[in-house]
Amino acid sequence: MEGGSEGESLRLLDFSPRPGRPLRALLDAAAVADELDRLAAGQREDGGGTVDWTPRSPAAALEWRGYATVRALTILHAHGVPLTQDR
Repeated sequence: MEGGSEGESLRLLDFSPRPGRPLRALLDAAAVADELDRLAAGQREDGGGTVDWTPRSPAAALEWRGYATVRALTILHAHGVPLTQDR
């Protein structure tokens, strides 16, 4: 996509973030588990998440990082993944 960042992508959990929804029956459980592991591993030392695109400004980067953090924690919690500060 023009203007996109290298490595920017849509992931499985972007389409199906919540367990128990009808779409989930069509998805491979191992692929979902791999995505949950990837999402949990993306947590930085300060507990925050990241985005894989280039925000337009430093202020936008902070805002999107906050959004990504809350989204990741919400998805992980919904799937019963323990939320620790050890990641």
